[in-house]
Amino acid sequence: MAGVFKKKEKKETKETNNTSVVKETSKKDVKDVKEVKKAPKKEIRKSVSKKSTNRISNSKIESTLLNPRITEKATDKQMDNNTYTFDVLSSVTKSEIKSAVETIYGVTVLKVNVVRVPRKTIVTRRGKKGFKSGGKKAYVYVKKGDTIEFV
Repeated sequence: MAGVFKKKEKKETKETNNTSVVKETSKKDVKDVKEVKKAPKKEIRKSVSKKSTNRISNSKIESTLLNPRITEKATDKQMDNNTYTFDVLSSVTKSEIKSAVETIYGVTVLKVNVVRVPRKTIVTRRGKKGFKSGGKKAYVYVKKGDTIEFV
């Protein structure tokens, strides 16, 4: 049973001037190739993490918040917990939402919770199927005493 499952060695073929050359690769060659492939990925990850710490531009701030969500549940949260609800872009992070609310409305944000809204299937009167687009909404907790007024 122990010798039944053996790893087969890979064979590569190269065609040059109507002749084919067969090269057998050993396990050592495969390990060397894997080590070479791993090295550049680490450098890329470091550079990406540095880019994410940059401040966001003014155009990004304006497009971050799509609109305030004015529903019965949202107004109850405003009165009780000093929490405001916004529809936001699906690609935006919590820190970007926080900085956008602070710059636009001039309030101090304590924390931000984000919820994904799933897309829903709808049927029209004529029987056609369609979809309501989903998205992302953010619950923004503001410091006591600060208020946001929607006009």
